[in-house]
Amino acid sequence: MGRNRRFISICLSFLLALGLILSGTHLVQAGDGDGSGGGQGQPLEIVDVFPANGAVGVDINLEQIKVTLSKNIAYLTVRENNRGCFSLWAEQEPVPVDIIIADDQIERDKRNEVVIKPQQQLRPGTVYSLKIAPQLESKSGVTLGQEIILTFTTAGSRGEQIPDPLDEKSTNPAAAESEVLASEEAVKDVNEDKENKEVKEEAPPAVNPPDMLREGTDSSSSQQNEASPQPADIEDNGADAEKSSSWTVPLAIAGIIAAVAILAWWTYRRWKKH
Repeated sequence: MGRNRRFISICLSFLLALGLILSGTHLVQAGDGDGSGGGQGQPLEIVDVFPANGAVGVDINLEQIKVTLSKNIAYLTVRENNRGCFSLWAEQEPVPVDIIIADDQIERDKRNEVVIKPQQQLRPGTVYSLKIAPQLESKSGVTLGQEIILTFTTAGSRGEQIPDPLDEKSTNPAAAESEVLASEEAVKDVNEDKENKEVKEEAPPAVNPPDMLREGTDSSSSQQNEASPQPADIEDNGADAEKSSSWTVPLAIAGIIAAVAILAWWTYRRWKKH
C-alpha cells in the first residue's frame, strides 16, 4: 500500500513539472510575438531614418534613403504591399525610386528595414519628402495607422547647374587646358602650312644656263656613244664564239678515237709476240 502511494506521488510530481515546462514555453512564445521585437499589442513605429528627418545640406549624390521600423515588415505576406507604401517627392514633383525590402528568411537582420534608391541625381537646394502610407503593415498584422512624412534638404542653391560626371572638362581642369593647347597647336600648324604654300607659289621658276647645259649634254652623250659597243661588233663576237664551240666537240671525239685505235694496235702487237 505504501509503495503504491509513493508511485502515485512520483507520477503526480512528474506531471506537474511537465505542465510547468509547457506553460513556460508558451509564455516565452507569447512574449516573442511575431519575431520582430513585439507582439500584436505593440504599435508599428519608425525607429531610425537616414538622412535624418529635417536634415539640411544633404549631398546631391545621395544613393539611398534607409528607414528602420520596430517590426518585421519583410514577411512574405506583407512585403509586396509594403513596397507600394513609400514614395519620394521633390517639392510637389514625384521622384522615380526603387524600393528594396529584403527576404526575411534569407536576411533576417534586414527584416525591419526599407531602402529607397532614387533613380536620378538629386537637385541642389531642394526639399525632398519621403511619404509613408498608413497601410504599411507588419508580419503580425499591425499597421502604421497614419501617414508619416520625412523631409530633408539637399546642399547648394536652387537652380545651380549640376556638373555632368561624363564631362571630363568640367571635372578635370588639366584635361580642358590640354585640349586648348592642342587646338592652338593645330591652328599654328595650319597657318605655317598656308605660309609655306604662298612662298612656293611666289618663288620664280629656276632657269638653267643654256650654253653650259647644252655643252654638258652634248659631251656626255658623245662619251656615252664612244664607250658603248656597236651592234655589229657584238654580232661578230657572238658568231666567233659559236664557231669555236662548234669545232671543239668534233676535235675531242676524233682525239678519243685515235687514242683508242693506238692502244688497240699496241695491245695486239704485244699479244702476237707472246
